[in-house]
Amino acid sequence: MDALVVEVVHAARRRARDRRVCARDPRRCGDCTGVDSVGKSYELAPQPVRDRVEEGHRPGEMSENGSAAVEFALVLPVVLLVLLAVTQVAVVARTQLELANAAREGARRAATAPDPAEAVEAVRRALDPKVAARVRVQVRRPHVVGRPAEVTVTLPLRLVGLAGMTVRLRSRAVMRVER
Repeated sequence: MDALVVEVVHAARRRARDRRVCARDPRRCGDCTGVDSVGKSYELAPQPVRDRVEEGHRPGEMSENGSAAVEFALVLPVVLLVLLAVTQVAVVARTQLELANAAREGARRAATAPDPAEAVEAVRRALDPKVAARVRVQVRRPHVVGRPAEVTVTLPLRLVGLAGMTVRLRSRAVMRVER
C-alpha cells in the first residue's frame, strides 16, 4: 500500500514539474531536475538587465538619476546672490573707511590752514582719483582759534547688480582750529 501511495505522489510531481519554473538554485535543490530555473535565464540576460537587478532597481521604481544636477541648478542662483551681497557689503565698508580717513585728513588741514580750499584738496588727495572725482566736500571753519572746524565728505555709491540702486555714504570729522 505504501508503495502505491509513493508511486502516485511521484507521478503527480512529474506532471507538475513539466512546465514550472523553480526560483531556487538548481544545484542545491533536489526537486529541480528537469525544471527551468531562474538562474539560467538570469545568466543569459543582456548585461544592462543584470546591472539593474544587481543595483537594486526594480521595474516601476522612481530613479534618482540626475537629482543632484537639478538640486545644484536650484541652489546656484541663491548662492550667487549671497556671494554678490557679501562682496557688495565689503565694498561699501571699505569705501566708508576711506571716506572717514579722507574726512579726518581734511579736518586736520582745516584746523591748521585758514583757506577751506586746502582742506578740500587734502580730502581729494586722500581718496582714490576715481572716487575723488565723484565726492562732495563741505568745510565749515570759523576764524576763531579753539572753535571746531568741520569737514563732511559725501559720496553717492552705485551698487552693482541691483538695477542702479545708489547708497549715499557720508563721513564727518571735527577738529579744533589751531591758527
